[in-house]
Amino acid sequence: RTQEDLTKADIPFGIGVARYREIARGQIIGDETGMLKLLFHRYTRELLGVHIIGEGATELIHVGQAVIAYRGKIDYFIDTLFNYPTLAECYKVAALDGINRLNTSINSLVTQVQSANFMNLSTARSAQRAREVGVRKVFGSDRSNLVVQFLGESTLTSFLSFILGLVLLYTVLPLLRPIAGLALELHFRD
Repeated sequence: RTQEDLTKADIPFGIGVARYREIARGQIIGDETGMLKLLFHRYTRELLGVHIIGEGATELIHVGQAVIAYRGKIDYFIDTLFNYPTLAECYKVAALDGINRLNTSINSLVTQVQSANFMNLSTARSAQRAREVGVRKVFGSDRSNLVVQFLGESTLTSFLSFILGLVLLYTVLPLLRPIAGLALELHFRD
């Protein structure tokens, strides 16, 4: 299936791309334009389509066709060991690219929701802080003191939230590994 087919059928899909120039074998044969594209269902990860352009495309397409015929998921390509250096390695790279794009869009959505919540809470809190600002101005505070106070409070709150988030992530990560089915790890030194 093509992207147009999936869009017309209103099927939520993700895309993973691997370019020959990113693969050792592609560099060896000097193919700078070849590429492999995977189309998969956004929620089930079922492989829906494979498109290949470049040298050796006819020797690669059957791998994708077999996974589609057996209603396989793109996780198959992540878990499968491919010979090195071969163009078949494109399947793994494209699958990882698709998963990364999927995770990036989820992270973007979470960030947007967090930003909206922060703005709502800040607006609600500003009404409460208006009285405090008035009292401080009566007692002689100038604008710069108030700005320093509010920026300091925001920075301290953000830093403490970051530390709390890391602690929660480190605590919850062992529980998420079996649910996600991935080897999720934290690398602080990399």
